[in-house]
Amino acid sequence: MFRDTGVEWNAFEGIHPVMSASKDYDAGLDSFVDLIDYLVNDLKYSCIKFIGFINEPNGGWWRGGVVPIAQAWKDIRAKLDARGFQDLPLAGPDEALGYHMPGDPPDFTPDGSHWQYFGVYDFHLYGAIEGMAEEMSDWINRAREDNKPVIAGEYGGSGADYKTVLGVARWSLIQLNAGIDGLCHWEFNDWDDMDGKWSMVNIWDPYKNDVVPYYDIAPKINQYYLNGLIHRFTAKNSSVLKTSKDNDDIYTAALRSPNGNYSIYVLNYSDTTNSEVTITLDNLAEAKTLHRC
Repeated sequence: MFRDTGVEWNAFEGIHPVMSASKDYDAGLDSFVDLIDYLVNDLKYSCIKFIGFINEPNGGWWRGGVVPIAQAWKDIRAKLDARGFQDLPLAGPDEALGYHMPGDPPDFTPDGSHWQYFGVYDFHLYGAIEGMAEEMSDWINRAREDNKPVIAGEYGGSGADYKTVLGVARWSLIQLNAGIDGLCHWEFNDWDDMDGKWSMVNIWDPYKNDVVPYYDIAPKINQYYLNGLIHRFTAKNSSVLKTSKDNDDIYTAALRSPNGNYSIYVLNYSDTTNSEVTITLDNLAEAKTLHRC
């Protein structure tokens, strides 16, 4: 993810470098392509499957720029192609669902032409998922119509208490059942002084502005052992099976790995510790013995 300019020399005056558009437009775009070239060709990274360009342009980022963000997407796609990265898709538009900030750009392109630059559709999801379910469904339907994958490039909640983190885990199951192709919890190792307290592992001391000693690196109890369980027990490229249940306070999801193993998640979002639920799995290929973890 090219998170706007990120450096003072190329930021507009009075705008934080992390949120500023590139003052020298071509230098900003060229440096991004140089970075990709360095990672792929010099360091031989083989794990880069898609890349994002500009974080949340509808959420107050890309500030001060005179070049519309849709034009920037078009130009960065052309620069990547010219450097031999035709098969490396852009993920975007990286839109934050459900909120807008003062000074946001209008809809990226009224005719929707900006969608052509993305090989992966990517949105961010924060806040109450019920209020954004319809918008998320629209994104998933668009991706299906255009035959492209769709991911939640960020989702989470700013809180570390049990109920808040349990709610984020609930979002994971809702998104899986809605048909999302991938989801990325924000974030694994946030330093907690910038962007909330929802990281899964404590690795940074914001007071010393440094990595904590190795013996102090530890999981954060609620995040790591609630929503983290879903991420750790989901194999890559798993299929989501259709499930049905008879309790509205219970959330479930069932996944089948490429090797034919199953992970079934059951989340109790009620205020009672003992709840009963009947879960039905449809279209199992064969009988399976299940073990509770």
